[in-house]
Amino acid sequence: MKLQHSIEIHRPASEVFSYLADHERMPTWISTLETSTPSVPGPLSLGSEFNQEHLERGKRIRFVGKVLEYEDASKLTMELSNDDAVITLRYVLVEHAGHTQLEQSTEVRLDNMMLRMMAGAFEGTARERMKADFETLKSQLES
Repeated sequence: MKLQHSIEIHRPASEVFSYLADHERMPTWISTLETSTPSVPGPLSLGSEFNQEHLERGKRIRFVGKVLEYEDASKLTMELSNDDAVITLRYVLVEHAGHTQLEQSTEVRLDNMMLRMMAGAFEGTARERMKADFETLKSQLES
């Protein structure tokens, strides 16, 4: 399953990027995310590993994450994985006139046969959640 979303945020790319890459702030704008904890204290960087816990439809889902691409203020790619899925999140930021165009592409590979069979039913919900989460991010950054 592949998902994409784009939004313009009235803040410089450096501010948007630092917000995206901040473990403490992630749960404030990602609706299912309960915690995001770095394996080693400090900010995200290339190769950083972290643990995330999401609450999805009343079920706690844990992921191990790794930063695959990190270009300050322009690109951030992370991979989240567990026994059932591998999720690749890619953020691309383009600044123009003090505003940032933020694009997210998400690719989900489901390793669980039952989840693969149900994926179509969840795709629309996932798209709507991504859109709502981006609106929350935009609101927080622009306030």
